[in-house]
Amino acid sequence: EEIIMGKHKWISCLFHLREDAIFYFNAKTANPIGVIPVEAIEGLEFQLDSTKKYSNVRFDLNLVGGWKIELKATSTAEKKRWSLCLDAAKKKVFRTRVVEEYKDQKYWHGTR
Repeated sequence: EEIIMGKHKWISCLFHLREDAIFYFNAKTANPIGVIPVEAIEGLEFQLDSTKKYSNVRFDLNLVGGWKIELKATSTAEKKRWSLCLDAAKKKVFRTRVVEEYKDQKYWHGTR
């Protein structure tokens, strides 16, 4: 599923949720350009600001350490699927010290 990521400049990426992490890719490589451990995700925040373009399909991943990554799904149904799948994945994963070590670094390419 394609979701767009970024804060000031939108970057088109392909996201894959696996058991314990979200891997993201660009169109030019088969290898992931980044990884977001599921255990680092504190929650989702849905954006319903009608002044923002595509607000009905935007959502934020709130990460450990105050990081935030803004995503855009291709549809409201896809946004709901991401919510359900991430909730299910989070129930299976427990926080470890690895995430705590990275929380203060720009590891996830998000914004504070």
